[in-house]
Amino acid sequence: MIESLCTLAEIQLDQHNFKVLELKDENFDALKNILVSEFPETYLSKSSFERTMSLLGQQAAYSKLKSKFPKGKKLRSGDVGEVISRTYIEKHLDYVVPIKKLQWRDHREMAMRGDDVIAIKIDGDDINFIKCEAKSVQSLNKKTLLEARKELDQHDGKPSPHSLDFIIERLYEIKNDELAEKLETHKYHKRIRKQDFSHLLFVFTKSNPNSLQKDAFEAYKGDFCQISVGLKTAKHQELVTSVFEELNSQYE
Repeated sequence: MIESLCTLAEIQLDQHNFKVLELKDENFDALKNILVSEFPETYLSKSSFERTMSLLGQQAAYSKLKSKFPKGKKLRSGDVGEVISRTYIEKHLDYVVPIKKLQWRDHREMAMRGDDVIAIKIDGDDINFIKCEAKSVQSLNKKTLLEARKELDQHDGKPSPHSLDFIIERLYEIKNDELAEKLETHKYHKRIRKQDFSHLLFVFTKSNPNSLQKDAFEAYKGDFCQISVGLKTAKHQELVTSVFEELNSQYE
């Protein structure tokens, strides 16, 4: 889906993989439309939207959804980065992101705590995880990459206990008891092994990932499988702005 809109360069080092995706100019609107389609349920569950629609009508449901849209540029950019990374994980890596955590954000102008994205793949009695740090910046710098590396390495490189508990409790709330029970059993009854986890650093930027991000990828000396994806577009800020303009227009 996303890769088909881009030129692709790839490096494989042992178990680690680094990809540079550069959005083709002619596919700007296609990527924007993908993101616009993903965003409503990123902020508000379909059942919540439909319940308000049934109870109070379309305008109330639209207002409820729009009240979740951040207005600050930094948060909007971060949300776009998180949604692109989640979409990439589900469409290209064959993992599932079980909870869209921004539905539970305390306030639209507040960042959430915990890991950016946790994705899972069920393999019999085993569960494989991706711990993702998503960065959306016009100009990529070493500080951003060092912050991402620090976040990925926290908690012995595994998802934070807070993040896993958050996912488990939200799954129970939305009545997905089967998956919640599997995750809870895995966390509290089984030993979580390093080989069950991969790290994903997903960077959405105007810069060239094939410099600083490539250097950071090659410098990694740890034990976890590393997936590093740099998505470059010369219209980084234009994409962020146009996504929210389209969303506001659709839900007037």
